[in-house]
Amino acid sequence: MTALPSYIDPMIWSAFVEQRKAMKVPFTPQAQKLVVMKLMKFHADGYDANAALEKAGAGKPRQRSQN
Repeated sequence: MTALPSYIDPMIWSAFVEQRKAMKVPFTPQAQKLVVMKLMKFHADGYDANAALEKAGAGKPRQRSQN
């Protein structure tokens, strides 16, 4: 597991990771690191990193086109 800054709620992070798994989206250690880095930037810019993470994980998996 990627090390999380203290201001990121581990429960919200776990829910985000589970959502990624449910969507069958690869979430490699490098991808996790990139997400955490983006959340750190949001936090440094004055945004709520947990709210951003919740919003990112709130989407439902898209259905594939039948075309």
